[in-house]
Amino acid sequence: MNHNRKSYDTAIKHITRNGLLTHILYNEQIAAIPRSNISRWKQESNDKYQFCEVNKTIKEEIELIKPINQSFKIKKINECYFKLADTFYKVISQVKGMKSIIKE
Repeated sequence: MNHNRKSYDTAIKHITRNGLLTHILYNEQIAAIPRSNISRWKQESNDKYQFCEVNKTIKEEIELIKPINQSFKIKKINECYFKLADTFYKVISQVKGMKSIIKE
């Protein structure tokens, strides 16, 4: 028996319901989702799924980073900052007593 029915991650349903679909997925990805699904997800109540309150936090985080992703320069600066911070952490974690020196 061959099933061609696709299932979508519940995260896609939640971001659709919160009006964030166009901020997360590319237009090509959105076009691949049937309009009837998108319409139905928008109509679902927010508490249909258990522990759905976590999506409020996710929405807040997305709203926080949205301006960063709108600017290529800011996005690149942040990527470099996190790479630098990660490298710095790796270096100091290898040097004995370095954490104490930095704390002082």
